[in-house]
Amino acid sequence: MRPKLFEYPYRVIRWSTTGAMIEEVAGAAHFSVALAAFEAALNAWRDEEMTLQQGARIMRKGLRPRDSIEAKVIQPSEDDGTN
Repeated sequence: MRPKLFEYPYRVIRWSTTGAMIEEVAGAAHFSVALAAFEAALNAWRDEEMTLQQGARIMRKGLRPRDSIEAKVIQPSEDDGTN
């Protein structure tokens, strides 16, 4: 039996840096579930592009670089006048 082209109406897809599809990470029947899966995929596979699609229509596209989540500590400079 041949698999359906789109098993679920909403899909989360992981892409390579060359623009090739790596895998379908999640599929969902409802948009709210698919959106939650998309956000979780952004956290799970940092530095990789993800799309949330309804069929061929791209509804969300994202990339969460590692640096955007990590806290950055800024040290005051010696000449900033806070002495």
